[in-house]
Amino acid sequence: LHQFEYAGYYAAKEKGFYDKVGLDVIIKEMNYLRKDSVIDDVLSQKINFAISYSSIIERYLNGDDIIFVANFLKRSPLVLISQKNIKLPTDMIGKRFMGGKDALKNTSFNLMLSQFNISEKDFIDVPQSFSIDDFIQKKVDVTSIYPVSYINLTLPTISLLCSR
Repeated sequence: LHQFEYAGYYAAKEKGFYDKVGLDVIIKEMNYLRKDSVIDDVLSQKINFAISYSSIIERYLNGDDIIFVANFLKRSPLVLISQKNIKLPTDMIGKRFMGGKDALKNTSFNLMLSQFNISEKDFIDVPQSFSIDDFIQKKVDVTSIYPVSYINLTLPTISLLCSR
């Protein structure tokens, strides 16, 4: 998805910054619904560089031949929000979670869950729709969001479950 957080990459391309240093850059929109990872494209040499989540660390630790070039975000902007009745991570057990396949591999989420002896198998996985409406209409109990995307949205019935 094209999101504001990537605006700098588009601006740099438009201003010719990549061309000036001899880089032929093609910006590809991420497909969050694909079965494999963009890291698989790097490892198979379909592409040279990719942007990834903190879950890339797990791939590296498990032996993938990955070179980290830069870390731009020092704190993850991703948070979990839940319906008001879910106040603790243990309250998530058996609930409907919508966050995409990598959301729970996010380092901060994974750490939080491990402290409560919870794994992704403890949730009902709901395919990511990228719409806050599913949460508002209570089709899901917990979802991951970037708060900046919903800065003007008032949700009086939510709990902030995990922040960075």
